[in-house]
Amino acid sequence: MNAHYYPIKKNRLLLKGLFFFFWMIQLVAAQNSPDAFRKGEFLKYKVSYGIMNAGYATLELHDTVFDGKRMHYAKGKGWSTGVLEFFFPVRDVYESVFDPENLRPYYFIRRVREGNYTNKKDIRFDYQRLEAHVIDLKNHTEKKFPIQPGINDMVSTYYFVRQMDINKLQPGEIVEVKMFYDNRTNILRLKYMGEDVINTKYGKLNTFMIKPMVEEGRIFSDQESVTLWFTNDKNKVLVRAKGDILVGSVKFEIEEMKHLSHPISIAF
Repeated sequence: MNAHYYPIKKNRLLLKGLFFFFWMIQLVAAQNSPDAFRKGEFLKYKVSYGIMNAGYATLELHDTVFDGKRMHYAKGKGWSTGVLEFFFPVRDVYESVFDPENLRPYYFIRRVREGNYTNKKDIRFDYQRLEAHVIDLKNHTEKKFPIQPGINDMVSTYYFVRQMDINKLQPGEIVEVKMFYDNRTNILRLKYMGEDVINTKYGKLNTFMIKPMVEEGRIFSDQESVTLWFTNDKNKVLVRAKGDILVGSVKFEIEEMKHLSHPISIAF
């Protein structure tokens, strides 16, 4: 076997991080933009592992009716291609139903197949009892866990944070966001790194950078291994992400974006 591809077969945990990385990085944006997104928004990313094309990921937003109320419905998908598909096939689906007014999630669906690993969970959020009702379809269990009023799921957090105001932040300042994941509330710490201009498929774009503080040693090389670039406009769309993992590096690059609320910020 070609030694260049050996880590793909050997390090299941690291490669699992490729697509978890996508869902994690969809959690950040800025400025007070209540119309930063709209029904029909569609984003597609190309995922690279080193010099190799590893797969694609998409995120789309629609409207739905849940418990008799109009809600937003977001669906994210990730899948492997090429050599990664042969050694470590990935088919991930994440879905969230959340309130368009306060962006609180009401139902979350996770369907994950990464190599031999699978995860099938549904989560219903009860804000009267402040509980998350977790249905584990793989292990045939149902459990309830305490939540806080300002909680988000892995997908709704992306839209929640896109409406936050970080105009007054200085480079190096940190914002904290609460997210329910792995049956508990996790605090996502986001470091604002300032503005940047980058080359993309859509030309040169005005962006700002964020570094999420990640867990060191399990997948990523250090706490600040990941850098994210978002359009510095009213959309706050993620257009690039880079992360150094223990074996190699991962990159996400915008491949397609449609039905945005505003024109993107082209750098002249």
